[in-house]
Amino acid sequence: MPDILKEKTLIKEMFRDVLLEIIREERIKFYDTIIPTVSDEEMKDIEKRYGSSSKYKKEDFVDMTDWVMNES
Repeated sequence: MPDILKEKTLIKEMFRDVLLEIIREERIKFYDTIIPTVSDEEMKDIEKRYGSSSKYKKEDFVDMTDWVMNES
């Protein structure tokens, strides 16, 4: 009986891990879908209007990469 319980626990953990991975992948696909892409021409216009991103202070921005990648 203890072996069956161990197997059941292992299967649950594997299933959970697979589901979490699928959710992460789908979240990234969703973000890719809702974040618009820009053409080279549009990017040049943005840089013309607002300048290069290198002129802005790094502390004025929040890097959300970890949040997006690690959100469970």
